[in-house]
Amino acid sequence: MKLHADLRQHVVIDIKLTWMDSPMPGMQRRKLDRDGEEAARATSIICYGPDSPLASYTHSGSA
Repeated sequence: MKLHADLRQHVVIDIKLTWMDSPMPGMQRRKLDRDGEEAARATSIICYGPDSPLASYTHSGSA
């Protein structure tokens, strides 16, 4: 998936983006930019539901 992946281009993000379920339970996200599938260079706004635990995780493969 490529979503606003060309970082040389100016982009205006519509704040009415749809919340999408994340692979992590109780978490939703709004994708702002993405270059790849689930393992990707990406920027998202994250929303944790009520009583959702903040899971520990790491990002691997970053440059």
